Amino acid sequence: NSLAFVGDCSGVLLDGFPRKLDQAAMFEMEVKGFRGGIHLDVSKDIAIQRILESAKSHSRFDPVERFEKKWKSYEKYMLLIVDYYKKKGAGKHVQVDASQHPDDVFAAVRPFCAPIFKA
Repeated sequence: NSLAFVGDCSGVLLDGFPRKLDQAAMFEMEVKGFRGGIHLDVSKDIAIQRILESAKSHSRFDPVERFEKKWKSYEKYMLLIVDYYKKKGAGKHVQVDASQHPDDVFAAVRPFCAPIFKA
């Protein structure tokens, strides 16, 4: 029901969802026209470096402790979901090297989003 607001739009991009396998299966059954997911793959070292850099300009309470909790969850659940979509076949899973400069990551992701978000 939380996606009821989507209406007749041409596409939706969800960040960090689904987080568990049961959510992925339910999402595919509920949402007509599901096309697949984009996995922004980055190493733990680069991710923590980016978090620490971001924390310099934002007042955050212990970004390293928070990051470690989130990374454990990522390893426990998200990698299962990535594998789930890989097994579904071509088009359901796209992996992008997110260790690159953000402009390069955007350039790599854009071709996969363009057909979904037709103007």
